[in-house]
Amino acid sequence: MVVFKSRHSWKMYGAAAALIVILGVILGPNIRLQWNYRLVHSQSQAQLLREGRALLPHLEDSTNAALHFSYQDLMKKSGRVREAQRQYKKWLTDRPDEAALAAFYSRLIQNPIQKEDWLEKAISINPQNEAVLLVQAEQWLNSGKTAAAQKALSGVESNQWPRWLLEARIAARKGDVQQAKTAYQKALDDAIAPLSAAIDYARFLTSSTDLGQGAIPNPFARWSEKELLVEPEAFAYYAWLSQKPFQETTENLPREIFYDPEALGVLCRPVLLSMARLDQSKPLAAQRKAPIDESQLETVRKLMRRASRIDPYNPSVLINKGLLALSKDDVSSNDIRKADQFFSTGLRGFKSYATKQFHIKMGAELAQIKKYQLAAAHYKKAWGDVPEDGIFLKMLAEIRAGEENYEEALAMLEKVRELTPRDKEVHRRTAELYLEINELDKARKAYGEVIVIDEQDKEARAMISDIWMKKNDPARALQVYQALLRRDPENGHCHAQVARILLKVGRIARADSYLKQVQKEHPNARDMDDVLSAVNEVELAKKKSSTDNSPN
Repeated sequence: MVVFKSRHSWKMYGAAAALIVILGVILGPNIRLQWNYRLVHSQSQAQLLREGRALLPHLEDSTNAALHFSYQDLMKKSGRVREAQRQYKKWLTDRPDEAALAAFYSRLIQNPIQKEDWLEKAISINPQNEAVLLVQAEQWLNSGKTAAAQKALSGVESNQWPRWLLEARIAARKGDVQQAKTAYQKALDDAIAPLSAAIDYARFLTSSTDLGQGAIPNPFARWSEKELLVEPEAFAYYAWLSQKPFQETTENLPREIFYDPEALGVLCRPVLLSMARLDQSKPLAAQRKAPIDESQLETVRKLMRRASRIDPYNPSVLINKGLLALSKDDVSSNDIRKADQFFSTGLRGFKSYATKQFHIKMGAELAQIKKYQLAAAHYKKAWGDVPEDGIFLKMLAEIRAGEENYEEALAMLEKVRELTPRDKEVHRRTAELYLEINELDKARKAYGEVIVIDEQDKEARAMISDIWMKKNDPARALQVYQALLRRDPENGHCHAQVARILLKVGRIARADSYLKQVQKEHPNARDMDDVLSAVNEVELAKKKSSTDNSPN
């Protein structure tokens, strides 16, 4: 009997050993990956912790909000929030009536009720204290209440980076691109602005569809590539904005990037945005996407598999996996369904990873790729509703437009135009929807607002001219371009468009003589290739006219 048990035990031990070997083979790579991730992450956190602790001697003065914001943000990123909390509790024990300290302490608290209680205490001590107003504006903004945040910030006169960073975020939320760019730049002009402010600016730059004229700013000009590696996301955004070739960037990735899922997500995003077919209602050619580059996509797949094994519920990784499903010449219904599953992660039932910040980030990233329905669902999970700020009203308007509910969409866009009168893309979209319902005069006025903001906007000027042609008024169509030519006679595009309008009304000889005059008097005009293209169009029209008029 004893022998039987012994043999049975040896069989059990053998089976257990075999199972351990099998699990080792299967899970070994994942364990090594997680180990390396934690090692690299801890090294990065250690550097951030050193930087945070170095600021401690300068924090006795609670009037310097910029230093307190920098210290707290560094301590949060280094995973030492409790250490920072203990420090502020110590100061508050000695100085319980300092409003700024109570406000700063509220930034470190996770519990929303306790956070609000401490901020209320700060407000009760001194509601006009600038540090209190800064923290109050930040918390309003993080709760989706942009108007309240702007009101709180209006009482702040400081020129330090936290004030300007909040100004930039509010402008971006409202959709005012130029104001956001100006405020971000002012934030970075502060010598003590942290790398996190530059990351925030980079995130804005890479998500905006219209950044205006001029070169794209470099938020990371103050930092070397080595310094950027302390926060891997910064290095990834730097690679994106500097437009370094993707394959060259990914060939020898620094280990700090290789083991950071957020950085890998950012690094792969521009490739996916250039290839993913996001609007299935349009043919691929109409979306002007880059040709599918299988070698780049294979690199993206490998990096996303790695990122997913480290953090499967990272929003950037989830969005990229959805975009990967749509990065094909022929997107099937199954691919669309698969992408939507990634985009809707965390919406159904309770999930421990689906925090408020998770849903806010998912909503923001989905809005950037125009998945408005799903973006709205994530924002509702985070805030209970979609706030009526400029950026969210635009999102809701797009949902209504997609449902062909143009009246409601236009009502929302008109409200956005009041909130952000300098957002030319809102005026443009409003004009497009007015054209959908054949409201030509309202469309023309909305396009006119685009030109008021940017008189060089070719598309808006062409649309106004087309509207006048639809109204059978070629003289007014010509005036659209002639008005700009009086101020800018070297504008070759406008000259070319004048000739094309003359062609439309059958004045071929006049178009011909006009272009010859342009070539003679403005040989160095900008967009001269457009003028030459118009010349070819006139020559074709002349040939067609002579053929039509020749006797049979």
